[in-house]
Amino acid sequence: MDAATEAGIPVVVVQHSSAIRSRRSSAPARTRGSCTRAQGLAVEILSDATGTLALSNGGGSVSGEELHRATLVAQGQFFADVVTTADRLERLDR
Repeated sequence: MDAATEAGIPVVVVQHSSAIRSRRSSAPARTRGSCTRAQGLAVEILSDATGTLALSNGGGSVSGEELHRATLVAQGQFFADVVTTADRLERLDR
């Protein structure tokens, strides 16, 4: 975050302090991503600087690691550039 701030790149941090139980689908996230692209903004997610909590409900259970990987794949498909921290820092140096 410091490197991005020093380079004048806006940073948004989202942190949850507890498990969130929601019935929402992933559609709102894709919609927000589509809107950012339409506005000329880019979304980048640092794969090794993010995480996901494990979930268990009537549909089954999934570990945090499995859900994190699947979420990154979906986000990379629909609206975000998923990169590692090292890759992002390398881009800043260009």
